[in-house]
Amino acid sequence: MWSLYHALYSLSDPLVFSVRSEETIPCPCCQGHLVVVGSRRRGVIKSSGDSFQLIICRLRCEDCRRIHHELPDLLVPYKRYQAD
Repeated sequence: MWSLYHALYSLSDPLVFSVRSEETIPCPCCQGHLVVVGSRRRGVIKSSGDSFQLIICRLRCEDCRRIHHELPDLLVPYKRYQAD
């Protein structure tokens, strides 16, 4: 569902990256319009064992009011390990 993503932007901490999508994505539940309501940190563990953090967007659907997180393709949903 969440397939096309803009490049990761480095913040002041070299191990924390912010993820932003370039496209408008509909709600996966009802196809409604999603608006950004905040962000959260998400830890990621590489296959080498190194870890870093991503700041991912929290999105709320204007129709069904559910909250979704904008995950890049390098993450496995509900897991901390990087997808290979």
